[in-house]
Amino acid sequence: MDSVFPSLAKFVGPQTLILSIAAGRTLSSFEKFLPPQTAIVRAMPNSPAQVGRGITVCVSNSALKPSQREYATEILSCLGEVLWINHETDMDAVTAVSGSGPAYVFHFVECLTHAGIKAGLSSEVAKRLARA
Repeated sequence: MDSVFPSLAKFVGPQTLILSIAAGRTLSSFEKFLPPQTAIVRAMPNSPAQVGRGITVCVSNSALKPSQREYATEILSCLGEVLWINHETDMDAVTAVSGSGPAYVFHFVECLTHAGIKAGLSSEVAKRLARA
């Protein structure tokens, strides 16, 4: 991204909203390449977002205007719920809980399915019960 930003910065104006889902890229890593007071939102959707059932956690820099926050929320709400946090330092915990959490739930459902099959249920019945 460091090689992309210098060429993009010329297209950023006072009304531009930068909305990023780049994992691990901090607000300050964007700010160093963009004009001062550029509104930046760092968003972290989780995997259920692929089916519109996820949650996206957002944090912004101080340049974000209320109307831009509403716009970012509107865009991201197509992935599911949108939650805003106040401190970027919380984003690592968000990633651990929200980003990784669904994978553990899916693995648990998989294990329940296999246990049901091992106990004598048909594959279809075991899958259905585990998912429910």
